[in-house]
Amino acid sequence: MGSKKKRGSLFGRTLSRAGAGAENHKRPANPSSKLYRTLDLPLDKFIVCVCEGDLAPLIISGEPTTEEVLEAWGEIFLDYMYSMRDNKARYKLDMEIKIQILDARLDQADTALLIMQTVIHPEAVATLQRLNLTDYNQELFDRMFAGDKDAYFEELNLIKNRSREFKIDRDLLTIELEEYVKSEELAEQKKADRSTFLNILSRIATYKHVSLIRASEITTAEFVAMFNEYLDHINALKASKPTPKF
Repeated sequence: MGSKKKRGSLFGRTLSRAGAGAENHKRPANPSSKLYRTLDLPLDKFIVCVCEGDLAPLIISGEPTTEEVLEAWGEIFLDYMYSMRDNKARYKLDMEIKIQILDARLDQADTALLIMQTVIHPEAVATLQRLNLTDYNQELFDRMFAGDKDAYFEELNLIKNRSREFKIDRDLLTIELEEYVKSEELAEQKKADRSTFLNILSRIATYKHVSLIRASEITTAEFVAMFNEYLDHINALKASKPTPKF
């Protein structure tokens, strides 16, 4: 399966492809940042996230952290799968979301600790506090560094040890997920692309007797509602057909 960040599912592949773009968001949470977190996300933006692995369309304003972006996408995608009546994938998606969030936390802790080896940077301190790895604030770190450098670096080692819990939890969840995938034979899932959504929109337009439904003009929630209505229509037609007699 390759690295732990690359998995067979649509959600896993999307986050793997999105990784490089999310690197710019490895910073403490910005309270002024704003993200799409519901299916009110315009459908064309949702398609970009799914098909291109680019999560930037989720950002409405500000500079959210990697963790915030991943959490927002997890909420949206899980809601999407639930709403599309895909019960089989729920547990798997929950696990993938947790693993990716732990990955982000581990990366952020490592980056902050690397910075703290040379300079007590306020953003690095804020990151460690946000991750609940230390109770020390900027002032306490400054005093410790000035008074007892050995104690300062010992504290960094303690923080490093605490951060390893992220890796332990991630690895345990990864093993559990891989066993689940094997047991349910879900490793090979169909990869969605832009044409998949366009074909569905075309079929829904025909069903609704309209010439065109543009992805840029509807939300993901509206798409899900129309898709489920269309499925109900198809299922009703199948049910109304007489059973052949032999």
